[in-house]
Amino acid sequence: MRQTLARVLHPLGRLGSRTITAGTLLLGVMTTAVVYEFCTDLLEKDVRLRFENDTGDVIQQIDTRIRLYTDVLVTMQALFGASDHVSRGEFRDFVSGLNLPQRYPGFQTLNYAPYVPAAEIDAFVARERSDPILREAGVTFTVRPPGRRPGHFVLTYVEPLDNNLASIGIDMGAEPRRLAALERARDTGQSVSSGRLIFSEAKDPHVGIALRLPVYRKVPDLNSVEARRRAYVGSVGAGIRVDGLLKDLVSSENLRRIRFRVHDAGDFAQAAVPPSAANLLYDSVTGLAAGERSRGAGGSAVHASAAHGATALAAGQAVPGTGQHDLANSVVRNFGGRRWW
Repeated sequence: MRQTLARVLHPLGRLGSRTITAGTLLLGVMTTAVVYEFCTDLLEKDVRLRFENDTGDVIQQIDTRIRLYTDVLVTMQALFGASDHVSRGEFRDFVSGLNLPQRYPGFQTLNYAPYVPAAEIDAFVARERSDPILREAGVTFTVRPPGRRPGHFVLTYVEPLDNNLASIGIDMGAEPRRLAALERARDTGQSVSSGRLIFSEAKDPHVGIALRLPVYRKVPDLNSVEARRRAYVGSVGAGIRVDGLLKDLVSSENLRRIRFRVHDAGDFAQAAVPPSAANLLYDSVTGLAAGERSRGAGGSAVHASAAHGATALAAGQAVPGTGQHDLANSVVRNFGGRRWW
């Protein structure tokens, strides 16, 4: 009887031992999977948090840089608005004091364009031709293109002068698109930007933008379009090289992890233009996309991405050039009435 019982229980014992072994193995696998999932989740949260902090810092630095450059134009606006006459020499001294190459490397030119009614244009040209600084530079002041117009928006003071002699005398109001922008700035009191410009024929090809602010004489009230039109005396402007504006924005350590791009996504009065190589203003890794040889205006956006985790996009927009596993962030900023995206 005992032998019979032993023969019956022996296979069951082996089965129980195997079951315990399999259960232990299964429990170990499940525990490993749970721990792995937990650690992966913690790692992804840490990566996302660091990405959000780093990209937040980039966006803040871009905001600060734009404000610093815009403040220069606001100061110029006050300079010309506070006096009935600012001489070319005084403007040159003002720009020289800014120390542009060291403090504002993005500025290619700072300028002033007075508004000259048609009835005053001949006297205006005669006065500029007698300017000693222009005579010393060998410039015979002429309004270009020639022709009679109701009013003229003439680039008159330009610094640095030696590098920008060719722009002296250009009537920006002769071109309908520029005229519309100048009149919009005059009527609203707000800055206007050209959008993306490609200078492919320059010695050092680059992407640039132009920014202008209206100037008004001192009056007690500028709260209406009519008042602003009566007080309007001209505009101050800047030609800005985008890579100079945005270079050295973040540390080299952060640049190894983060790539940010700025696109011009169009005028705020119009629908946004999706980001693409055609409206790229700046890429922190490559600069402007190679092979750009056209000159034109696009629409602006600020993108930042890092090679960690899954993709996260604002407003459902895809960020060009981000990989399947990259984190991405997208924000919109106003630069002279245009979207920087």
